[in-house]
Amino acid sequence: MMEELGISDGPLERFLWARRKSGLNAKEFAKSVGMTPSGFHNMTARRSRVSPALANSVELVHGIRAEWIMTGEGMEDTIGRQQGRFAGEESLVAIVDTREQRPLALGLNQVRATLQTGDYTLRGLEDQVCVERKSLGDLVGCMTSGRERFEREMQRMMAFPQRVVVVESSFGEMSRGEYRSQLPGLTAINTVASWTGRFEMPFIFAENRDNAAKYITHFMVAAAKRAHQRLKLLSGG
Repeated sequence: MMEELGISDGPLERFLWARRKSGLNAKEFAKSVGMTPSGFHNMTARRSRVSPALANSVELVHGIRAEWIMTGEGMEDTIGRQQGRFAGEESLVAIVDTREQRPLALGLNQVRATLQTGDYTLRGLEDQVCVERKSLGDLVGCMTSGRERFEREMQRMMAFPQRVVVVESSFGEMSRGEYRSQLPGLTAINTVASWTGRFEMPFIFAENRDNAAKYITHFMVAAAKRAHQRLKLLSGG
């Protein structure tokens, strides 16, 4: 397939194919992915390596898979994308931590991988997006025996600009103490309020698993759109 499209094997060759596919000239393409024209020229002239961050920029802006650029795998997913525009939800891939025993069915493509922090993130924005999912029982457990571990988790999450804890229950259920613990509902409310301020952490009470999946999906799509807009601003587009 690569030979049919006139693509030689290697990340730089696939990166340059992405430029041709975009329909932009070298200067326009460089700016679209956050590079300077001189940086683009030097990279191609010196046969420099393509960084994962640069490949991710190509995927976010032009819809051509970063994985394919870097490894040559998954090429069929790069064909037919809209050129020079935000690729949309169909090109986004959520990464789900392998320790999630009952992963949510998000409205995005999903892959499993081990995450150091959080339960869900977005491919290409792993250092920007962090989602922690909790059932009500999980959350209450984090207020008692698992408190220190969860507070360390939230401390790590503060490094992610876009972070959230999504609870598969309602605030009312928590406040009424509808869980298997002797912890008073008022104490649970005070704990969440304290964590929100201390760790600058939004807590979303989604009422159920379906709503939690919907919220996380929209949260990730919004994060991708903001990243796309930042790239356009950096490139002057």
